Amino acid sequence: MLKEERHNKIIKELDRNHLLNLKEFAKKINVSEETIRKDFIALENLNVLKRTRGGAVSTDEKYFGISNLVKKNLCKKEKQYIGKLAIKYIHTKDTIFVDNSTTCIELAKLMVEKKLCVRIITNSMDIANIVCQSNNIELFILAGKYSKHSNSFMGALTMNNIENYKSDIAFVSFATINHDLGFGDNNFDNLLLRSKMISRSDRSIALMDYTKFSDDTAKFFCETKLVDMIITDQNIRDDIFRKFKKSGIRIIKE
Repeated sequence: MLKEERHNKIIKELDRNHLLNLKEFAKKINVSEETIRKDFIALENLNVLKRTRGGAVSTDEKYFGISNLVKKNLCKKEKQYIGKLAIKYIHTKDTIFVDNSTTCIELAKLMVEKKLCVRIITNSMDIANIVCQSNNIELFILAGKYSKHSNSFMGALTMNNIENYKSDIAFVSFATINHDLGFGDNNFDNLLLRSKMISRSDRSIALMDYTKFSDDTAKFFCETKLVDMIITDQNIRDDIFRKFKKSGIRIIKE
């Protein structure tokens, strides 16, 4: 199991239970205790967790879900790879919904780098701060209640603001994906917001790195058929990739 996948599993488990036993978790994911101990040290240095005797506890019990500040450092190469695949589906003068995910942040950086002439509608302050540097991008902010946890706007006002727009394409990244249950999240507002962006778009693409296909922490779900395509990275397990393809879901990894 790759380091990024282990870190993601540790963070998701802490998000769910706030407490993690080193020995039990190492056995659960079939790696050595020393490996998990090193992972704990690395994540403690990022202020994600606090090590305890025989385990670790979460440093953030106030929120469900991982903060964007932490997620930016997870699977960064995979997110950049997905962004390079996704940008091929953007046309000049497109109006684009972009959610507040860290994968979409990497896509936004590419849009600025490639000097694309597009219109972006987002609830993300991170993305707004990136694309406002471009003279070619017209920016619209979906304002509402500000969440420091995700550095974005959420809630009823933001949902209502989405109704004022219609886009050519939406790029979203759900927290998890399960073949039988669909796209998942522990935050119902996040799930609704992404679903609303999709419903107001002519085309929609979900950007999902490989770790999200083996994540079982979500409590709320929506159907995968909401989107036209799923883009992932080359680290996705072959059996999972084939299962989605066999079901008729359009999914690409290259």
